[in-house]
Amino acid sequence: MRILLVEDDPMIGESVCDGLRAERYAVDWVRDGKVADATLARQVYDLVLLDLGLPGMDGMDLLAAYRKRGGVAPVLVLTARGERADRIRGLDSGADDYLVKPFDLDEMYARVRALLRRHPVPQVVAASAAGVPRPILAASPHAQAPAAGLPRPNLAASPRAQAPAAGAPGISCRGLVFNPLTGEITFKGSPLRLNGREYAVMRALLDPPGVVVSRERLEALLVKVDPAASGSADREVFMLRNKFGNDFIRNVSGAGYMIATE
Repeated sequence: MRILLVEDDPMIGESVCDGLRAERYAVDWVRDGKVADATLARQVYDLVLLDLGLPGMDGMDLLAAYRKRGGVAPVLVLTARGERADRIRGLDSGADDYLVKPFDLDEMYARVRALLRRHPVPQVVAASAAGVPRPILAASPHAQAPAAGLPRPNLAASPRAQAPAAGAPGISCRGLVFNPLTGEITFKGSPLRLNGREYAVMRALLDPPGVVVSRERLEALLVKVDPAASGSADREVFMLRNKFGNDFIRNVSGAGYMIATE
């Protein structure tokens, strides 16, 4: 079974790809809506996993265009847009199922299996120009599940921020373990609860640890989370330091903040 994953978040994309390949599916992964639209116009897939908040082309528009062209593969929407109106619009636009982030990976597998059981392998040949080669997807060259014994890819750039053990998608850094699919964060073995603003800042700093995130980017994320709230990224960093320790998040003068990986 060939699955197309359309997801721009690198941590979620790698976790989902990893898990699906472990379940013996072949997965292609694209991160841009326009690229996904072109890919679906030229190739046939058994299933599409679709995020909605995509660069290049919104996932809802991509879904509508795919159905208008006669695309018949089942589409499972994976998105943070969990409002009732969003779910209704997604299903009316042609989605077969709708799963709101953060989600449980095992539940996603079950929904994938259910959709593949209900829908036969597509028999419609995707439209393509004669002689045009199949596109090469840099993230996944039509790879099958990795052979037994091959290491899972490290989800973080920092050598001190390691991927957790197999079966636990996400990253681990200095006692903090973050699962981007479920949104769960533990620190030194204890679960933590963060409010929406704290979570947005921590999520940006973990993508990946050890990389400086500008104050301007953090401010923009906070406005998206809570447009009516006052305050700044500095306040949220202060609150996070109260939870993780003053040396966990480092202030890089003139640049922004980073999680200190050493």
